[in-house]
Amino acid sequence: MTQPLTVAPGLPPCLTVCVVATCAAVAGQPATFTVSSTGATSPIYAMLYGDSTPETPWHTGMVFSHTSTTAGTYTLCASVMDAAQPATETDAALSVVVAAATPTPGHLPADLAAALDTIVVR
Repeated sequence: MTQPLTVAPGLPPCLTVCVVATCAAVAGQPATFTVSSTGATSPIYAMLYGDSTPETPWHTGMVFSHTSTTAGTYTLCASVMDAAQPATETDAALSVVVAAATPTPGHLPADLAAALDTIVVR
């Protein structure tokens, strides 16, 4: 005897996201970050850089470029959403150390030049 078999739809795939820095981050110079994901039919991405700049708009691009103006350590947050299932979103964090820019030879940083202007020679 044969009986019909009903197959219920399974759970959607697990959505994951990964973010990596593709170059060293230096204040005043653009740094590039690449995001990848699994489990999304139509992935869209957004990035929050952790330095008080607004979150980027959602888009399909996987490469982000950002210039931090101040040296320090920031927590970057990459988000992925499946455009086919907008309620499905996940994030990944990356701690980014932004190094101070090296002064150009022959040029003094503005704060040092200003300090030197105030020195009194006796």
